[in-house]
Amino acid sequence: MAACQPGGGIFHLAVMLRKAKYSSRVAATKRPVFEFVSDAVRPNDSLSVFAFADDYSFGILQSGIHWLWFTTKCSTLKGDFRYTSDTVFDTFPWPQFASSSRRKEALTKKPGTEMSLVTSAATIEKIRAVAEAARALRNLRREIMDANGWSLRELYKSLETPGENRLRTAHAALDAAVRAAYGMKPDEDILAFLLKLNLELADKEAKGEAIMPPGLPAFVPEPESFVSRDCVRSPDDPEADGSTAKSAAEAAHYYFMAKENDPPYRTD
Repeated sequence: MAACQPGGGIFHLAVMLRKAKYSSRVAATKRPVFEFVSDAVRPNDSLSVFAFADDYSFGILQSGIHWLWFTTKCSTLKGDFRYTSDTVFDTFPWPQFASSSRRKEALTKKPGTEMSLVTSAATIEKIRAVAEAARALRNLRREIMDANGWSLRELYKSLETPGENRLRTAHAALDAAVRAAYGMKPDEDILAFLLKLNLELADKEAKGEAIMPPGLPAFVPEPESFVSRDCVRSPDDPEADGSTAKSAAEAAHYYFMAKENDPPYRTD
């Protein structure tokens, strides 16, 4: 999944590769827009790669929670936000699902049998809720884009109009799911929460204690169920299918073109 592409003042295209995510390092934007991109697409060095392919990771990075951390911690280039991995991604604390949210159960009922950490249903539900909200957001974007013949830029410009907006509602649903995954109260200050969590995790690492790293937690059962097939593909990709693939390819062409004759990706 790639993250940020320079984008004319409204948003940057953040792209996640299927098997990897990547992002442009500089963006003039009001909101990051992430999208999965086929791993047949070859990004150049203007993009930063995030090696995730699952919908949970997409949801965390597409959320307003991550966006606020990004705009607070990033550097700037000529006034534009610059996604710097050392100050943004490396310091961004992901949701932590401690052993307290999981329970120890005997593998059998025999006395003295080995005990195992079993993830609670509530924890899995929080993780799945983020993934499902992320999928719903991408599905809605494709639906609206295909129905109106819009590019991603045109789609997100609709957020500038006051009133009800299905895209705004979908983003709010994703943010609510991500807040729940963090255990963040609805009215809790996002930056204060993340900074406190960052310091706690830094302290644990200094003590040699394990913390939850970025990405889909290793304890999640059936991790393949968190990986979808939708992604931007090149027009000649043999797996491209119909209008969605066509509109996605056109959007990729439009947003990835840093200069008319010097696209920051190649498909050979």
